[in-house]
Amino acid sequence: MDPFRFSGVGERPAPRRFAALVLLPVGVAAPVIPALSLAAGATSYWSAFVLTWAVGAVPGLIFATLVAAKPRLPRVIAGMAIVEVLLIGAAYIVVLAIGNTQ
Repeated sequence: MDPFRFSGVGERPAPRRFAALVLLPVGVAAPVIPALSLAAGATSYWSAFVLTWAVGAVPGLIFATLVAAKPRLPRVIAGMAIVEVLLIGAAYIVVLAIGNTQ
C-alpha cells in the first residue's frame, strides 16, 4: 500500500546541463573552506591556498564531469553531490596522511 501515491508518478531524468549546474559549483566552492583554514598559517598564503584548493577541486571536478556525462534523475544528482563532498574530504585526508609520514 502506498499512502502517498507515488507509485504512479514517473520520474524523468534531468538533462546533463542540470547535473553540471549542480555539481560543478560544489566542486569549485567546497574546497575553499579547507583551503582558507590550512593556508592561514603559511608564509606564502596565496600559493598555499591555491595548492590546497586544487587538492580538493581536481577530484571533485573530475567526479562532476563523469556524473554529468549522461542524464540522471534529480534525486540521484542530489546524492552524487553528497558523494562529491565526501570525495573532496577523502582527498584532503589522503594528502594530510601522506604529508605527515615524514
